[in-house]
Amino acid sequence: MICEECKTDLTYTSNCEDFRIKVESEKIPNQGGAVTLINVNPAFDRDLYFCDEQCLSRWFMRRYL
Repeated sequence: MICEECKTDLTYTSNCEDFRIKVESEKIPNQGGAVTLINVNPAFDRDLYFCDEQCLSRWFMRRYL
């Protein structure tokens, strides 16, 4: 797993506990009944990983603003 922004390897940590941010597209279940069939694509074609809020924010700003 590589940070989408700074490209740091987030697969493992050293001798201390650490965290990463994961962004994924998840299908929302319906409540039953009739469902309209339309072509809907997930927001992202794969899971995204980030070191921290700063990397997520920089990535978002570059991509969407």
